[in-house]
Amino acid sequence: MLRQKLQLRRGIHLSVVGQYEFQLRAKERMEDHFAVVFFVIFLLLYMVFHNLTEAMVLIFPTFYAMTGGLILQWLLGYNFSVAVWVGYIALFGIAWRPAS
Repeated sequence: MLRQKLQLRRGIHLSVVGQYEFQLRAKERMEDHFAVVFFVIFLLLYMVFHNLTEAMVLIFPTFYAMTGGLILQWLLGYNFSVAVWVGYIALFGIAWRPAS
């Protein structure tokens, strides 16, 4: 092991960091943002329609879209990454949008 081969001075320590550690930190931040984005979309729906029932009815497609996305992600064997989290946040933004 590298730590055994190196003679480090007192007070100096060795640690290995990489993309996996950065991904874990990003995942923790994105989990917080995920809930906030979902709440903001619900709040915007309520502000547009001034009706809690309509806002709840319109937020349900985001659950369906997320469920479908998670199932497909699992079937394809994709891991969660920052790009996947951002994709789900974008999905929430467009899932409730009415068809024009």
